Amino acid sequence: MKIRFHGFRIYAGGGLPLADFGKVLVASSSGDKEYMFNDHNRLFLFEGESDPEFYTGLLITAKDQRTFPQLLKESGKLSIKVSELAKGSRLMDFNFFVINKTTFCGLYQHYHASCSLAQFGVFLRQAFYKPEQEVRKFAKIKELLASGGFSRESAEARAERIFKKRMAFDLFFKEDDFLKIIKTMNEIKQFQFDVSTKVAKQRTFTPDLELKRVQEQIAFANPSLVKKIASAIGDFVKEKNISRGKVVTVDPTGEIYPVYLKRNIDGFGEFDFDEVTSEIELDVLEDFAECPVITNLIAAGKANKALFCDPDDED
Repeated sequence: MKIRFHGFRIYAGGGLPLADFGKVLVASSSGDKEYMFNDHNRLFLFEGESDPEFYTGLLITAKDQRTFPQLLKESGKLSIKVSELAKGSRLMDFNFFVINKTTFCGLYQHYHASCSLAQFGVFLRQAFYKPEQEVRKFAKIKELLASGGFSRESAEARAERIFKKRMAFDLFFKEDDFLKIIKTMNEIKQFQFDVSTKVAKQRTFTPDLELKRVQEQIAFANPSLVKKIASAIGDFVKEKNISRGKVVTVDPTGEIYPVYLKRNIDGFGEFDFDEVTSEIELDVLEDFAECPVITNLIAAGKANKALFCDPDDED
């Protein structure tokens, strides 16, 4: 089984800057507190002292099963053996990750059956970002009421506007992955893509102002024709050599979900599962940042500085 590194980026929601969110995550780190998410207990560890550029983190998913089956081969015959865990032990999945402290672009270690990167983003939003927004929203309401210039209704409305926008979590995809993802959605509403100024027919600002790039947007009249639209987008991307773009979709849960096209940036690393697990034994869970997998994640991030250290260029 292979362990792979995948890229992502976090965008701030209303009223909670990413710098503050980083402090919230550090304060939430604990080897004792468990978070229930998607029917599993999760441990969340996070720190910002071991590296000057990156936060480091570890998500542990604890399993509640007490036994595990094994397939044995003896004397040329296969058999099934079921063993019981030692008292006080639990099976677990692990996902190490790092997040750039400036851009909040990150790298996430994943293997089959562990917490997916998309679900990791939902976990961060539900367990940490949204609750902190709620705390700040109620504090804002109290502040507005104390000022004497707002009724409760107007104070609540003002606070709701400030904190309405939720945290966004975007995944980095290669072109092939990009098409696979959008084909799983319920609707494809829009396709936005960047073209060079040599190709774009943009005359409003030129020639007086030099343009870096031009973004074009296409809205689809029947967004439920997912396979047909996805195929057309794929053909267009290949024909026009589009390297920057975004498809606005509706996912199976009914949520608006943007999927970004980013070429040749998904291959951040691939490792053998057994080799990695042989190096993650810890006497003290809070020392997770010393694991070689964290070192490899940070190295992959620093080897791709253009992706992680220029936030304006990736908007």
